[in-house]
Amino acid sequence: MSYIHHNRLDFLEAKILDNQDKFENIWFLADGLYSMFGDTVPAEELIDLLQKYPKLIAYVDDSDGMSWTGNMGAGSFLSKVPYHERLFMAMSTNRTGGAIMIYPENESKNLVRNYGSSIVFSGPLSPSMIMSGIKATEIHKRPEFSIMQKKLSDLIYHFIKIAGELNIPLIRDDKTQVFFIGMAHEEPTIFVAKGLQKAEFFVDVAGYLSVPKNNLGIRITLTNYLSFTDVENFLYSLSELITILEKENKFSTPKVLKIFKNQNNSVVKKYL
Repeated sequence: MSYIHHNRLDFLEAKILDNQDKFENIWFLADGLYSMFGDTVPAEELIDLLQKYPKLIAYVDDSDGMSWTGNMGAGSFLSKVPYHERLFMAMSTNRTGGAIMIYPENESKNLVRNYGSSIVFSGPLSPSMIMSGIKATEIHKRPEFSIMQKKLSDLIYHFIKIAGELNIPLIRDDKTQVFFIGMAHEEPTIFVAKGLQKAEFFVDVAGYLSVPKNNLGIRITLTNYLSFTDVENFLYSLSELITILEKENKFSTPKVLKIFKNQNNSVVKKYL
């Protein structure tokens, strides 16, 4: 097993060229939507590589990309590209269980079902998880489901617009429901998280080891339970806290984004 730099499929192609004569198959494992920064795997590039190299097989976990986008919630990956014959996919109908597996053919499905360790040694789903999955599936098939998706999409774009006006350091801008506000270091991260909590905004603090050192920040997700006003109040509160840090010379948005760019090579360009 080996790794490539995040989302650098040109590195993947180099690995394929180095190893295609050594192995029967070459597997590539990725998330459809990465749940820390909210960025997505380059779907079109991956499909191109699958077309180009017959030994390449892809496994994409799009559990976090499901529901909010795509036809009947097909997800961030399949909303961009058609299904491929050498593509394995994972999705989910609830966060702690109820996985959906998509196989290209029955032989692979039966192999995993009969011999997969996670199935052989695991217990059955609880009735509540089963019912949750059934009801989630029914909701996805309703005519009004696309209206729910549009509502969330409008909220996402509104968040990005206001964040840009306030110069909030968003690390990615992939038009997904997950956002990461870069803080870089521990002190400003804790200060902002506590300040937001006092303002009754409960956020996820992303610290080392979940993210690299000096890549700390605040991670949030948007849902249809939030309104435009909720988004605005959150971002204005966040902006006020950042302004306090800036006045104390404890925070600089350009410097923070430069740190993230050097580490990840994937920062929103308009802020630099």
